[in-house]
Amino acid sequence: MISTSPPRARHISDLEIVLPSTPAYPGQIKAAITDPLTELLNQTLKIRRLVLHGYFISHIDEDVCVAIAGALRAMSRLAELSIKHLYDAVLPVCASLPLSLRKLSLGFMRREWNGWLHTYDPLIKILASLPCLHTLELCRFWPRKMYSNSSPKLPSLRNLTFRDVSVRAMDLVSLAPNLQQVSVTSQLQREAWDAEPAETWSEPPRPWPPIRRLEFNVMSTLSPFLDALSPPADYLKITARTPLSRAPELISVFRKLSPVGADLFLTVGEDPASFWREVADAAPRLRYLRLSLTVKNSSDSWTSWMNDLATSLSAIPLVYLKLRPHLKVRKTDLQKNATHASKQKSKRETLLDLERERTREMISEASALLPHLLADAIPTLSFFELGARMQT
Repeated sequence: MISTSPPRARHISDLEIVLPSTPAYPGQIKAAITDPLTELLNQTLKIRRLVLHGYFISHIDEDVCVAIAGALRAMSRLAELSIKHLYDAVLPVCASLPLSLRKLSLGFMRREWNGWLHTYDPLIKILASLPCLHTLELCRFWPRKMYSNSSPKLPSLRNLTFRDVSVRAMDLVSLAPNLQQVSVTSQLQREAWDAEPAETWSEPPRPWPPIRRLEFNVMSTLSPFLDALSPPADYLKITARTPLSRAPELISVFRKLSPVGADLFLTVGEDPASFWREVADAAPRLRYLRLSLTVKNSSDSWTSWMNDLATSLSAIPLVYLKLRPHLKVRKTDLQKNATHASKQKSKRETLLDLERERTREMISEASALLPHLLADAIPTLSFFELGARMQT
């Protein structure tokens, strides 16, 4: 399945090996994949970027781990490495990575079946051995226990990304005193058969260092770390819509971090002015705001929410504002818009079509009205951008 000539392999600088399916038996995997792969890696000594993705990683034995680890260690120019389908037993494949490595992405097996365990100690040992490691991405890392207080620090890390990890995994942040950016993406919906076991959080998270840029896709992922956060932060981004029920938590985050810039997705509530006054009090440094809004009002009150928005934001001395509204249409409105009805479309598709059309109409009206309202309400505002946040 994998083959190349040694003379040609010596000139490879960028290599991706992605095998979505593998033979069923370890013996077949060794003959068809791991043996030729090890031979290939031993020839690519000038490589700078390497990607190894495939279920075969989870089936390699100890001898193959040692062989691949030796090949990786010899790649003295390797700067970027991505390996997926790991767990504790095969993590030694990364045990002696070259000191030149600056970017590392590790994806773990999702479930703990067949002894596929995740623990902190072997991972931290690997990370601590890389003095130039600048950027780390961890995917589906679910350690059962916290790391020990004697674990080494990771001073070289600047950027840390978590994708679908546990709360305990995110506590790795406290080991990186010089972090500048943390990004967290959690899977919002997951099939029951694919769910991780329920996680018990028996101790508070350790304090995080001050981080310049924090990006979370959902507010609920950030909430367990409110007490661990350290001020200040330059930028806060929460991608998914933050419901009104979590507004107090969002205010607490602003009060703790006092960011200069923020990127939020909110729903227009009944009293937006009160919310933004609280934001102004909690985050006096806020100057840059990217705001995605779900507007639940009907077309009769478009002008009303625009006036309310301008009045509400007047409490904040913004310099830059980017607004991305989306109009949420009530299901009852479908009956009033027979032109959107179609036998070939589901009710959801028809509703989305109507929302897109209404959103375009609303933005057209807002483009004529909002700049004047905002200029009068926010004298410090220098840049305003209006776009659409279309739902799919």
